Amino acid sequence: MKTKASSSIATSLIIRARTAGRPARQNRYVMKARAEQRVLDFDGQARERLVLWIRHRMEEYGISIEDLAAALLAEASIPKYRDAYGNEWDGQGERPDWIKRAINAGQDIEHFRC
Repeated sequence: MKTKASSSIATSLIIRARTAGRPARQNRYVMKARAEQRVLDFDGQARERLVLWIRHRMEEYGISIEDLAAALLAEASIPKYRDAYGNEWDGQGERPDWIKRAINAGQDIEHFRC
């Protein structure tokens, strides 16, 4: 994660490289880089506030990081599609052969949704 100081240094280096030998009043890169930096600073502050808010809610409800990780893993392992033979697919990645064959045979994919 970038810190505010490192992103400001990077921005100033970019500005200097792009504006070398040009008058500042004519340079659109300076204004654009400064506007981008303001957006990044705001987003970083908003993110930090959001993370702090989430941590407080987790403490309030007694949710640990391990509980959260377990819930995410359990949700990820739930199949979205299943056929009568027990084949399952979570909807991620390339479609498996069994579902490709069914679709090519004219079957609607929603028929297999769990």
